[in-house]
Amino acid sequence: MKKDKTTWAVTILLMVTFLLTGCSGGNEKTQDETIKNSISLNLFNKGVVIGRQNDDNFLLNESGEVLGVFDFISDFASEGFFSVRQGDYIGYVNNRGEMMVYPAYEGGSIFSEGLVAVQINNKVGFIDKDNNMVIQPQYRDAEFFVSGVCPVNYDGQWGIINREGEWVVEPEYSFITHIPKDLFYAGNEQGDFVLNTEGAVLNDVPFDHVLYRGISRLANLETLKVKIGDKFGVFNNDLAELVVYPIYEDLTLFTNNIFAVKLNGEWGIIKSSGEWLAQPQYQYVETDYIHLILHGKTEEESIYMTRNGDIHNTMANAFNEGLMPYQERDETLPNYQKMGYVDAKNNQVIAAEYDFVKPFEEGIAVVSKDGLMGAIDKKGKSVIPFEYTYIDNFYEGMAAARKSDDAEGFIDTQGNWLFDMKLDSTRKATDIVYINDNMRIGKERSRFFDDGYARVETESGMGVINQKGEYVIQPIYDKIYIILDPLKMLE
Repeated sequence: MKKDKTTWAVTILLMVTFLLTGCSGGNEKTQDETIKNSISLNLFNKGVVIGRQNDDNFLLNESGEVLGVFDFISDFASEGFFSVRQGDYIGYVNNRGEMMVYPAYEGGSIFSEGLVAVQINNKVGFIDKDNNMVIQPQYRDAEFFVSGVCPVNYDGQWGIINREGEWVVEPEYSFITHIPKDLFYAGNEQGDFVLNTEGAVLNDVPFDHVLYRGISRLANLETLKVKIGDKFGVFNNDLAELVVYPIYEDLTLFTNNIFAVKLNGEWGIIKSSGEWLAQPQYQYVETDYIHLILHGKTEEESIYMTRNGDIHNTMANAFNEGLMPYQERDETLPNYQKMGYVDAKNNQVIAAEYDFVKPFEEGIAVVSKDGLMGAIDKKGKSVIPFEYTYIDNFYEGMAAARKSDDAEGFIDTQGNWLFDMKLDSTRKATDIVYINDNMRIGKERSRFFDDGYARVETESGMGVINQKGEYVIQPIYDKIYIILDPLKMLE
């Protein structure tokens, strides 16, 4: 069971660790620190964050209060329990920092359905929240319980047990892991299989490979990409229906009935009915599950599709809040282009008169004209004057900004100056650090404030400010981490 000495939640869930950074405490307003970087993602979604400083890990609440100091705190948590390490051993605390399971284990996973897999004397068993050993240590490895069953590794082979430790699926697979809808993906020398919680094999013929992309849950997909021989097709999750016959060289899931497929070395788009929406003539494909982008030999030959099935022949760019930036070439201009906005039907809504534009956020878009930045509404009306050298993306009605006179701080969506806060003098618009969020996987969105808080990086460390510019957690930490619940990925 030992995936590392601290905590070893399953590999399929590790994609939720997004690029997060660090946090810590006090309540003073500070204006002389230089903010170098900022990202956020529902910062206090568990009521606490982790501040890491040198070799210590601090559990911190929204007031900056230190609830506990440990050698390590996992940034995965579920059912109100956080795994921590003191010395060589793992235990569990709640979000008040109270020790619920004393550190006595060599390893530990995440609580699920009231049980957690723990390692003692190099064997894995299961305890409950009162630290009672419910299933005796006897396994090499284990995942976690879903709908009353759990994959475990016994003497090198994987099977599935129930809460009494009885075999639901005998240990005869080289791997078993969870996929959504209370199903499991398993494999052995005969091939790959999909199992239900009763242990029944759902595919009549072994697959050569099953590709489940955890990210697809965020797009509400209920399909599996499967490989039979050297060809790819699509089944629904419980394998009750063959959605796309396996005749393609590669395949990308997009919606439950629209897919990008590769045929004779080129990509196109098909529906589950077999109807071609875009003939195979493209070089490669990308998707963030909001847009499906097929790249031609040149950018002008690229197309993209939105989830409602509309196909656009404009350059694949950021489509948001009903409008998308576009470029209009003009050889009389130094950079040969100006930018504006089109709607979902590719109609021009805002004329191409700007040097640079950002996607619309909260009803406004940051644009650049004649070397200065401002903002416009969806009718092209100026709502923030062009007097800034830098404006970050707006979120929760606020954005970091720098005026032409070098004043630095935060503005609202009407351009009102909210408070001073120094930015890193070397930071340019192109240096924005982006983070994905669970609504726009893969889409560039700078997240400064989220739920009223923002992590900021200063010369002295990372901290957290509120929307008044006050430090709720002082910038003294190397990193600040959001705590995530990996079980949400399987809902």
